[in-house]
Amino acid sequence: MELERIHLFDEQFELLLPHNHRFAGRPALRLDELRDETWIGGIGAYHHVLHHSCQDAGFEPRVAYRTDDYRAIQALVAAGLGVAMLPRLALTLIPPRLVRVAIRQRPPVRRISAARLAKSFRSPATETMVRVLAETAAAPDRLP
Repeated sequence: MELERIHLFDEQFELLLPHNHRFAGRPALRLDELRDETWIGGIGAYHHVLHHSCQDAGFEPRVAYRTDDYRAIQALVAAGLGVAMLPRLALTLIPPRLVRVAIRQRPPVRRISAARLAKSFRSPATETMVRVLAETAAAPDRLP
């Protein structure tokens, strides 16, 4: 079955550091500035984003823990066990012992889309949901 994808927005990844990290006060960092850090990595797609981004920055990340659970990643970083890179939507509610830092050069981006079967019945509810998603995505304050 063929899917129709409706692009909603592109979401950048950001760095997540413990509040007492030496770079915690910086507004932005290049990934290569964290080449000697221990990383909290993922298993699936997040694993690939982290590895490709770090390789593009000239290093292989040293990953100590792997999970795709964003709350678990935040807890591991807050405990001082490493640094991480997460999409902005995963950082809407972060514990106080964490700091978000922008990635300075070419931050990874994930495309957020709505998908539906290309050749299926278009119910009013589906059409309304796609419209509401698109309007919400276009709002200037939609991301933290």
